[in-house]
Amino acid sequence: MPVADADLSDGESDGTSSEAESDEDDALRETLVYKAPTAGRENIRAVPRYIATSLRKWELMFADWKDYDEIQRGGYKCYLIVYCAASGGKFMYDARSHTASGRCFRAHAAKHGVHLMPYSCTIYTDNCGSMNHLKDAAIEMGINHCFTPPHEQSLNEAEKVVDQIESVGNTTNQGRGF
Repeated sequence: MPVADADLSDGESDGTSSEAESDEDDALRETLVYKAPTAGRENIRAVPRYIATSLRKWELMFADWKDYDEIQRGGYKCYLIVYCAASGGKFMYDARSHTASGRCFRAHAAKHGVHLMPYSCTIYTDNCGSMNHLKDAAIEMGINHCFTPPHEQSLNEAEKVVDQIESVGNTTNQGRGF
């Protein structure tokens, strides 16, 4: 699972990196400020029924936050999960705060070219306040955004992905004294 670099996930940097910046980093930074000629749309609605094999890559995505139990190396307190319904791809982006959701999603879209697809792409998130940053970033990049209806978390596939990751981690560490 790809993890966003500290300076790309939420704009905070501790200044300890000794790596030289490359042209690839510059291109990624330019994409992070990309603004589509046609903005995406926003809506609040239930997730439509879909057949995963008939979807195109990135056409339907889900995102959700999960907090770490302890602060991680680099000061990361939470991570954003982005799930692609067509490919089943799960992507994780570390962040220091929930307000970095827009920055994390921009990094995701830039790395995978989601904003360049010739068809309409939509991301579904729950209706928590921190997802407004993700919504704004998606709409600016020309990607549609929908909030799932309140009190219907089961419609967000990313919730299930987070539960799967947590259960696999717990099962793996159970016999190791963690």
